[in-house]
Amino acid sequence: MSEQLISIVGTKLPAIQYNDQPVITLHMMDIVHKRPKGTAGRNFRQHKTKFIQGEDYEILTEKKLTDFLVLFATTKNVFAKSDSINKIRSLIVLYEMGYLMLVKSFHDNLAWQVQRQLINVYFDHTKSSIQGNIAIDIADQFEACKRIAETSGLIGNQAIISASKAVFKLTGYDPLELLEQKQLICEPQKIHLTPTAIGKMVGGLSAQKVNKILEKEGLQESFRDAKNKKCWKPTENGRPFIVLKDTSKKHKDGRPIQQMMWLESVISILEGPQGQLI
Repeated sequence: MSEQLISIVGTKLPAIQYNDQPVITLHMMDIVHKRPKGTAGRNFRQHKTKFIQGEDYEILTEKKLTDFLVLFATTKNVFAKSDSINKIRSLIVLYEMGYLMLVKSFHDNLAWQVQRQLINVYFDHTKSSIQGNIAIDIADQFEACKRIAETSGLIGNQAIISASKAVFKLTGYDPLELLEQKQLICEPQKIHLTPTAIGKMVGGLSAQKVNKILEKEGLQESFRDAKNKKCWKPTENGRPFIVLKDTSKKHKDGRPIQQMMWLESVISILEGPQGQLI
């Protein structure tokens, strides 16, 4: 992990975080305030009843501590040099509010200067960095989920909405809500028609008659399936006018049975100049 250092009154502090929030350790507080080792820890213990765990501070143990150490064990100024990382069993980290409360116990002139820079530089800068990293992660997750949605056959707004819901389940963030996009502009819809529907639109012809006309115009051709049932498939000329939709029925091997449907634009191909079927 690359180490990002922030200078506070001449002391360089690493920008560290926990729970997607900037934090500092008690040792970091001693370092930047130029206090003897253990000062911040002693003051924290004396006033611990005033602090709220989860809002002002966290006590990291077991897996939480292990995960934190993996990220920051070798980062300068997070822990005292005399501390043995392998012997640490718990660690207190302060959120911004926890720091503001604990710094009240420091009454020297330097504390005022350090406090101003820690709030304005360290905590604000680290928050911006964290938010930027979160945005990048959300964007990566969204692109991956959108590809999955499109592979599953979803397109346009359907793929976007599905991906956004998936990202929320994975990260707790909804990309569309972050962008304040409560509504998506609908894409132009294409109507998909069966031969029966086409027949009703052009004067009440039967599906059989429509299929023969489609065949005559070179848009589809017939074939026999394994049960010797007459079926239809598009020709090269007909492919631009058809869509294949999976049905709830399945083949023996589990594949969904597909239904061939026609775009509404095929009607203009079938009609003559006077609007009559060719």
